[in-house]
Amino acid sequence: MVLDAVSLLTLFGLTIVLGYVGSLIFRKTKIPDIVWLLIFGLIVASFGLIDRTLFIAASPLLAALALIIILFDAGLNMDFYDMIHGFS
Repeated sequence: MVLDAVSLLTLFGLTIVLGYVGSLIFRKTKIPDIVWLLIFGLIVASFGLIDRTLFIAASPLLAALALIIILFDAGLNMDFYDMIHGFS
């Protein structure tokens, strides 16, 4: 199965929207948004909407991108003065 650019962008867009809606649901019900994303992933995998070899080939890139985003977010939320006081 060949995945074109429009399908890939649609999948990424749906994932982002589902993550946002999941965070809104979390604020009201305290059900974590990761549950909704896992269910979405299971649905996509069970119906064969995405070829698994695509994700296997792209996993090093996706892992590096996830690490960059996580570290960037941690750096933005870091308080410099708390960090300095934590060193001593």
